[in-house]
Amino acid sequence: METMTLSDCIELFKTFRKRQEGQTMAEYAVVLGVITLAVVGIFAALGTGIGSKITALNAKDHGARSAAGSIMSRPLLSPRS
Repeated sequence: METMTLSDCIELFKTFRKRQEGQTMAEYAVVLGVITLAVVGIFAALGTGIGSKITALNAKDHGARSAAGSIMSRPLLSPRS
């Protein structure tokens, strides 16, 4: 059995540190992928519901503007002659 020298220990720690950084980057990539899929899934699920609500509000607003069109088309102050 061979004994480890100080330089062998240092090399072992350097190798372990490099492997650990690689694992950490891979873990971040996996977490980022999962978060991205979750956000896309949420937007896809809520997208049609939100779109229909916006369309309904837009139609309601457009109807209210049409009803008030005669009032809104008149100037607030008449020009002085």
